[in-house]
Amino acid sequence: MLKSTNVFRTLNRFAKASVFLVAGLLAAFTPTAAQADPVVHTLADLLAQGASITSGDKVFTNFAYTRTGNMPDASAINVIPTTMGGNFGLLFQGAFLDLPGGGGSDALISYTVSVAAAFQKQYLITDAHLDANISAPQGGYGNITDTFFTSPEPALTVTDKKLSNSLTFLPLGYTSIDVQKDILLYATTDGSPVTVSAIYQTYSQTPVPEPSTLVLIGTAAFGGLGIIRRRMMK
Repeated sequence: MLKSTNVFRTLNRFAKASVFLVAGLLAAFTPTAAQADPVVHTLADLLAQGASITSGDKVFTNFAYTRTGNMPDASAINVIPTTMGGNFGLLFQGAFLDLPGGGGSDALISYTVSVAAAFQKQYLITDAHLDANISAPQGGYGNITDTFFTSPEPALTVTDKKLSNSLTFLPLGYTSIDVQKDILLYATTDGSPVTVSAIYQTYSQTPVPEPSTLVLIGTAAFGGLGIIRRRMMK
């Protein structure tokens, strides 16, 4: 009985030590992405062939834009690299609105977000975060929906009733995702305008352990199991 108790104590100590070892190794091998570049572009600039904008370890390319109703021209929309909660992404800033009596206004922004080439062996995009300051008077409404075409996950939506939302990509994440952002606003005939002036789109990143890190973790695990085995045989 005493021998079994000692074995379980040894297993427990090894499990705790393994957790700290893995955490320490991952921290030691985790690179730090650059902070968001404060350069401001207009969406019109980014519609040019080959144009891109970088935020931390994320690169945004392949922009497209269409609009109906009272939505702003691409030249009147600022696209600003931003960081929120340690996540890198973009701020779309402009006068997105729908005036009463027009039957609704819609803007569609498409782009590709990718992990920068220098970080593709180190990071995966694991979460999407969407925040917007939608203002809708009684009777009107507004919603922004992101669709991720290279992901099986459902769309990510915020509304005038829920201004912040997030989505986790399963099972592991992606190095590149095609995104379509649909901004739909509707003001009632006798109401006030429905407006949005700031849309924050950010993406989380998860470090991918390098092969050398995995080898160290595996070596530690086998070493610990060897110690336990020897103690059990005594």
